Amino acid sequence: LDGSESDDPDTADESNPIAAYSWQQTAGESVLDNISTLGDTLTFNTPILADANTITFALTVTDDEGAEDTETITLNIQSIQQTLPTADAGLDHEVFSGESIVLNGLANTTVDSSTPLVINWVSDTLDSVYIDSASSIQTFAIAPLVTEKLTLTFTLEVEDAVANFVKDSITVNILPLPIQPLNDTGVILQATSTTVATGHQADYPGQDGQRGQDIINSNDISTKAGRGQLGFDFTALDEIGDEVDDISLGWRCVRDNITGLIWEVKTAVTETDLHSSNHSYNWYQIEDDGDYSGEESVDETSCSSTNCNTTEYVEEVNEAGLCNFRDWRLPTHDELLSIVHYGKDDGQMVDTEYFPNTTESLGTEVWYWTTESSADGMSGTEAHASWAIDFASGNDNFLLKSTAARIRLVRAGR
Repeated sequence: LDGSESDDPDTADESNPIAAYSWQQTAGESVLDNISTLGDTLTFNTPILADANTITFALTVTDDEGAEDTETITLNIQSIQQTLPTADAGLDHEVFSGESIVLNGLANTTVDSSTPLVINWVSDTLDSVYIDSASSIQTFAIAPLVTEKLTLTFTLEVEDAVANFVKDSITVNILPLPIQPLNDTGVILQATSTTVATGHQADYPGQDGQRGQDIINSNDISTKAGRGQLGFDFTALDEIGDEVDDISLGWRCVRDNITGLIWEVKTAVTETDLHSSNHSYNWYQIEDDGDYSGEESVDETSCSSTNCNTTEYVEEVNEAGLCNFRDWRLPTHDELLSIVHYGKDDGQMVDTEYFPNTTESLGTEVWYWTTESSADGMSGTEAHASWAIDFASGNDNFLLKSTAARIRLVRAGR
């Protein structure tokens, strides 16, 4: 109750016209025990009774001259049977086919004897929508496959122990699957504000583990031209560039069906051929803009070529015609990053079925060169460092061009 608008037209202090406030309950079930009755507002809990009832309060105000005025108010209090629970279905939102629809509801009752509340989520506009746990206040549904925009209504139904029933609804727009220009990250776990957690985290919507091709694939919605873990879609190619259906027969290259890039496959560290993952190279390429090209040879590298540098490796692979292609090159930073599998919690940070032999030593970083020089590590106007990506951790960083690191070549794209 709020009496703060009480006023005195002839006050000497317009900023404080009322000198005193006094509240009194004059009828009904007592609600003011241990509650201050002297302020301009009064806060209390209404009684919980089997029958409807009324409670009446009087507010007496006194001005600075001692004059008083009193006003009363009567509240009609509903019975237990009449006191409804509350339901809040959450926020409207928009997702793609196959993604998680966040159902983050709230339900409450002020009457202890009306608990427990019975929860039920329903899809009002499409019966076939999968809802993970319809009786949980916080859960998720899976967006169905659509070819055009579809608006669904999800309703949170709440019933208390005395048969009171309330409901609230949200609308969710389902959009057709987009054309994928990039790979997803490989992450389907979700987190709270403090930790990575198992299961759906409705209190933290919009996470990578709720959106994108990885979770769409986990929900069996996506289709692939080839195979691969989660949202990744790869096709193996043999030594002449033909598709390999049975990868147990061996293959030499991998086509990424999402980005259109074709990647070199490394051979085992025990091999001594041109593509051995045991070989290391320094970064060296003649820059058209006159930037620092790196050293043609450094002592720390080791390979089967005369000079173990990036340019000579590219030339040798193109001369050999790996998978019948002769336009192999170093990948850009974003291209190499596109095959990193950030959902791996151990081992090599890549789909090892299609990219074996990335490394066998995870105790230290496993750097692979990109074609891009880095602004970090400048000496005067020359860039003495280049970007590389570590497939043991998924991190990227700049390395001095004289550093010994690995190479995975790429070609084409769309």
